[in-house]
Amino acid sequence: MKKILFLSRSLGVGGAEKRMVTVARLLKKRGYEVNLVSYSGNRFFAEELEKENISVVWLSKGNFCKKLLQVRNLIKSNQYQAVISFLPTLNIINCLASIGISCRVIIGESSASSKFEQFMGRSYVIRGYLEDVLAYLFANFIVANSDNARGLRTQRSKWLSNKIITIHNPVLVPTPTDEYVFKKNGKLNIVVAASIQPIKNPLMVVKAISELAPQYRSQLQIDWYGSVIDENLNQQILYEIRKNSLEGVLNFHEATNKIGEIMNQADVVALFSVAEGLPNAICEGMMLGKPIIMTRISDYKQMVDDTNGFLCDSDHLQSINSAIVDAVKCSEDRLMAMGRKSKEVAERLFSPEMIGDKWQELIK
Repeated sequence: MKKILFLSRSLGVGGAEKRMVTVARLLKKRGYEVNLVSYSGNRFFAEELEKENISVVWLSKGNFCKKLLQVRNLIKSNQYQAVISFLPTLNIINCLASIGISCRVIIGESSASSKFEQFMGRSYVIRGYLEDVLAYLFANFIVANSDNARGLRTQRSKWLSNKIITIHNPVLVPTPTDEYVFKKNGKLNIVVAASIQPIKNPLMVVKAISELAPQYRSQLQIDWYGSVIDENLNQQILYEIRKNSLEGVLNFHEATNKIGEIMNQADVVALFSVAEGLPNAICEGMMLGKPIIMTRISDYKQMVDDTNGFLCDSDHLQSINSAIVDAVKCSEDRLMAMGRKSKEVAERLFSPEMIGDKWQELIK
């Protein structure tokens, strides 16, 4: 049986982690022996992997060099056909740990967006260029999850153009157990799945909602699910909600592994990020057959237009307001038609069977 190893920073909630777990499950179903390596104790996705009989090797604590040596020893002793990683530090470890070992090195594209780098800081930018050099020397493929990300990476480092390909995120969604009810409680129910950090733009959304006319605010309920990454930002959000009496209109919740079920009960799925690779939450919302509100990020031109949703600009309050108001004004028939179109597009772009075939071909 051929073996595949995934390198992950953690099994915590996050876009890269979600993507990795889903790809690992698809390859497991195709007959590969799949293992994961992680060095963080966060086990958000651990139960999901256990159900698929995918084992996780937890590295002992230590510095970068110690992690690198542990991964190298693991690769040498297990004769993996491919080693796959998606995030910058793990991509660097992947490239270095596999030197001189006969295995495919496949790394993920880490966002080369100037907006993304602005939020992540100088060290992220420096690490990105180091990763580019190592990828050129040692990686077999760089897999971007959007054409936009591939274009930005190629623009930054043209010498990588022959190694970069696009494979969208595969989208697995739960089979609905409860029947969807349009405008439950008489309000348009919008669900957002995003962590609380500046790049996800939550404060701008709070301010935009506070400026909505009362007749639209009274018809709206937004439930935002995500872990708090920036506590100062979280406190600003809570202050703005209290100041503008938005309790019940805009509700923030912890991240949950039941987000698919929650989205299925929503009227609309939304995301207001400043930058993204490929937004899993939007892909999942589309696969569940939901109308979408999203900012003009990633491959939005392939994903959303006026037939299945509403586009807005992340840095413009009025643009966000207009998208939300347009959704509130929609009839049930209109929203249902948009949802059907979303599912049609999602099945064409994010079908797990199609994406699984692409990964299998890449590994071969």
